[in-house]
Amino acid sequence: MQELFCDVCAVSRGNPGPTTITAVVTDVQGQVLSSVVRDVGNSTSLHGTYQAVLLGLDLLQAQVTSTHDSEVVLRLSEELVMRQLAHEVPITDPGLVPLFMAVHNYRVECFPAVKLEFVSENDNQAQ
Repeated sequence: MQELFCDVCAVSRGNPGPTTITAVVTDVQGQVLSSVVRDVGNSTSLHGTYQAVLLGLDLLQAQVTSTHDSEVVLRLSEELVMRQLAHEVPITDPGLVPLFMAVHNYRVECFPAVKLEFVSENDNQAQ
């Protein structure tokens, strides 16, 4: 079984403001397999984090040989988004709903057993 980790983050200057998202995929030894940094225009950090999750899922899908035979851990330093994706807290910003649904559908289709993990900004390789 293939084990992969994907660290994602978003940095918004101004919140909302110019936002950069990052996704880094590593193997169990910590070797970077792929990474992308992308400017996504003006956004909030929450919107950016959802976009970073989608970017990370794209990177993961390109790395795995079989999406259903892989152990995938998605690591976020934005605890609210992680808790929303885990269905622990409601989404109060209607603008996040389409992003949440896109992530949810991607997870159901490609990574049904993905694990969500909160990491501090210092431990997030996407920082």
